[in-house]
Amino acid sequence: GMESVLQKLDGQGAGVWSRRWSAANGGVLLRALATGSGAVVVGGNYRGEVDVDPGVGERVLKSEGGVDGFVVKLDVAGGHVWSHGFGGVGEEALMSVAVDERGSVYAAGMFHGTLDLDPGSGEARYVAVEGGEEGFVVKLEGTAGGYVWSKVFGGAADDHVQSVAVDRVGDVYVGGYYAGVVDFDPGQGEAVFTSAGGLDAYVVKLTSAGPIRVDTQAPQVAAVTRRM
Repeated sequence: GMESVLQKLDGQGAGVWSRRWSAANGGVLLRALATGSGAVVVGGNYRGEVDVDPGVGERVLKSEGGVDGFVVKLDVAGGHVWSHGFGGVGEEALMSVAVDERGSVYAAGMFHGTLDLDPGSGEARYVAVEGGEEGFVVKLEGTAGGYVWSKVFGGAADDHVQSVAVDRVGDVYVGGYYAGVVDFDPGQGEAVFTSAGGLDAYVVKLTSAGPIRVDTQAPQVAAVTRRM
């Protein structure tokens, strides 16, 4: 199956350390990397059974039938700190990760079917509308990866989250593309947008103070970032 490798280089391009992930009866695809607060966070997808601790320890995740998502936090020496898998009835695509100044981790992507975004003993279960794809973002606290909150964006058509970023004050930015009609306010309010016909791009700002803001005036959003 497919393997994935993460390599750290020094300022002269020499190798410092490398970590490898592989899966029994499946494969591993790293899709996202973020650094900050003394940590390295990787995210991606796997099928089958994978030991996500790349060191001498063991942390085995088993996919729930299809393709599942995972997040691994490493320290600056490449040591395993914590990791979580995200799965359900359907398939997931974890596309992007971000780290804020307090070390909290944000993971974003899309899913079919059902998905539980609480990797702990609790449950934050979502069901995609009418069998389509919906986008998600989940926040995990940095120390042990405990669940903080999650948001899902979707409608009857396919809705994708391609990228997540967070700024110094903790505002979160989610970018991707959508079709049909979507309510981009994941709370009690409404921010309903209708695509112009095919796939339209969007950027959503989630903030702890004030309403969300949505910008759909772009042909395609492959990534978002925030200048500090």
